[in-house]
Amino acid sequence: MRALGFHYQINKMIMKKIYITSLFLISLLPMASAQKGFHIGLEGAYNASFIMNQDAYGEQELDYTATMKWAGGAEIGYNFDRHFGLQAEIITSNQGQHYLKQVAGQPTIYRNVDLNYTNIPFFIKYSSNGNYQARFYLMAGPQLSLLNTASIYYKDAQSEYTIDAKPRFNSQDWAVAFEFGVDVTLIKNMYASAGLRFNYGLTDINSPDYRIVNHDGIYQGSRNVIGGINVGLHYVLFGREK
Repeated sequence: MRALGFHYQINKMIMKKIYITSLFLISLLPMASAQKGFHIGLEGAYNASFIMNQDAYGEQELDYTATMKWAGGAEIGYNFDRHFGLQAEIITSNQGQHYLKQVAGQPTIYRNVDLNYTNIPFFIKYSSNGNYQARFYLMAGPQLSLLNTASIYYKDAQSEYTIDAKPRFNSQDWAVAFEFGVDVTLIKNMYASAGLRFNYGLTDINSPDYRIVNHDGIYQGSRNVIGGINVGLHYVLFGREK
């Protein structure tokens, strides 16, 4: 009898925990369900930046070095249902490529190409399931980039200088952007996002007057490529529970 009473108490405790856990999960559903409608947000990113196909302006080409840059801005979008939506952004993005040349017994040569763009991507977004508090997403689309500033820093054994290099680059650049990650509901109508984003330039960023062949007499167009971690905080406006 004591054994039966003990098992009864254990089962009662288990059922109580299941009941409390169920109530907790049910309480999360309204938080996760109010994602349909317009949303706005702030975003930030930390990216690895590359300029594919180095334009050395007829001088010796240097070795590529790791180039990490920050970006940030705002987004606005609309979710049609639990799965599909549109999203547009305005992002201030620091980009470019740093180079160096190291030879034993000689001073290191540096050349840093630093570019600042206003990136305007337009995404089609797919979410795995809008009913869950955490939802995986995938989005892709075209991106227009407007060049704000450009500079080139150079240093060798004889000289060191920085020039305004904006005339050397096109004022616009087109790219494709792709991102996948997760949205997590924080409170009703507010969610955070974290994902990996990749941008690949479709056009030559060098202006026509600075498309200079290399020592082999060959010219290859330079392209922006960036990829990194993108995080955001979003609020649903005029949302409806689904």
